[in-house]
Amino acid sequence: MLGLLLAVIALGAQHSVWGRNGESWYADVMRAETRAGNVYIAAAMQALRLASFMHRPSLLAIQVLVMIGKYLINSGKYLDAFTLFGTTIRLAHSIGLHCHPKYLEPSPPTARDVATRQKIWWYMLRVDEEFSMTLGRPLGISGIGTCCWPQELTTDPNIVRFGEYINHFTLLARQILSSDRLTNPRIDEFTDALRTLSETLPETLRFDDSWANSKIDLHLGSWPLSVMATVYYCKMNTYLILLNRQRVEKQAHSSATFNNIGTMSAFTAVNHTPSILIASSEDIISAFLFFHRREPSALVDWTIGQQAFNSCMILLLDAIERRTITYGSSKAEEALHVFKILKSNHVHIFAGCAVDKIEKGFKELHDTITQTNDPDYQARVQQWNNKIISGTRQDKAMLGSGGVETVMGRTGMLLIEGADLQAFVKEEFSPTSWDMPCLTTDSKRDINTSSYHSEGKRVSELKAEISNEHSQTRQSPNVDEESGLHRANSLLYASENVKIVYRQSGIP
Repeated sequence: MLGLLLAVIALGAQHSVWGRNGESWYADVMRAETRAGNVYIAAAMQALRLASFMHRPSLLAIQVLVMIGKYLINSGKYLDAFTLFGTTIRLAHSIGLHCHPKYLEPSPPTARDVATRQKIWWYMLRVDEEFSMTLGRPLGISGIGTCCWPQELTTDPNIVRFGEYINHFTLLARQILSSDRLTNPRIDEFTDALRTLSETLPETLRFDDSWANSKIDLHLGSWPLSVMATVYYCKMNTYLILLNRQRVEKQAHSSATFNNIGTMSAFTAVNHTPSILIASSEDIISAFLFFHRREPSALVDWTIGQQAFNSCMILLLDAIERRTITYGSSKAEEALHVFKILKSNHVHIFAGCAVDKIEKGFKELHDTITQTNDPDYQARVQQWNNKIISGTRQDKAMLGSGGVETVMGRTGMLLIEGADLQAFVKEEFSPTSWDMPCLTTDSKRDINTSSYHSEGKRVSELKAEISNEHSQTRQSPNVDEESGLHRANSLLYASENVKIVYRQSGIP
């Protein structure tokens, strides 16, 4: 229980800075709360260790670990959170949290206990889906198990329908994340399923751009239903992006239309960025602005910020590929302003990384447009177009933007983390090579043969050394006594080495 209290204090302090300071951010207060929160989290982990949470797992310990994970990811320690959640999953499996309560022996005595286990397990399924989506990692929970989702104990139709929507959305999202190399028909199927599911929500829970206007009153208030509805609106559009971004159209790069030869704007690739991808990115930024204007305290949760950052980068990449300023790039500029506020007030450590990468994208867009208006560049494009028309095949990468990632043909999100994290890096100490203890006969023969040859080479070198010593002795008969003793010792040492090598290698 002590660990739970400490985790609640840390997570509550992290989210309450905005409200406790007159609805405003203060960098000094954020730094102080971060230091205090880190102490509380460390104390919560120590309380779990003293309780032997791995040796004797419990529901309470799992709740504490889930809350610590949320605190860590909001503090920028996403690798710690992802690793810790893996431990949480295994502890949950060890106490049968994934099983239907009726299969347990003994089973929970009351309906309250049953509902508690169901809520914790289904919340873990949602956290697993969020971590996988936000961090671009595989799902940690392989299956949902036999534990059915909890029933909402209320008569409010909005809460009941929204609860059912969340559970169905979790199942659908997990299906999307666990599917690799989707074909276009499968992508269309998932896209239609997401849109159909969103239509089951009541009208009052469907996000609208007008929600970002702080001057109007929302039907359900800004908290908690409107905020939760906006969170899932973002997630739905994010999955639409993840699905349709990996779409591969036939002859997408081999065909082109030219309305006016000689102008860069006339070069338009067939099957360019789907409108659904751009529309979803713009909708996510609209929801991001809703949080900024209505519930800024929710921006502490980096899940929202990561989705907005991904949308900004896609819109900028689309503008770079089109070589013009688009409406989407204007939306990205609005989001950049919010990220700068979060950075200056130390709300989130990732906000600074987001600002740097988005500003770099805007610089690339500016350079691309400037290059397009350059007369020399227009001449090169004219020459390129003439080659295409005459049937000459050249490298189509000429029209690219110099190492900038493309919008389409990709999987996963554009992450804040550096690209070198999941890349080969030469380490200071090389890891040991773990060979199989049981090798086949052929493998042993190969090893013995190579060992034999290496030992034989050593023997040959020693024999050559002895031979040289003998020849030098014959050629210099008037050698002083001390040199003769030294040479004799060398010959004796070399002879002993030959004998040792013979015995070790088994050479006759």
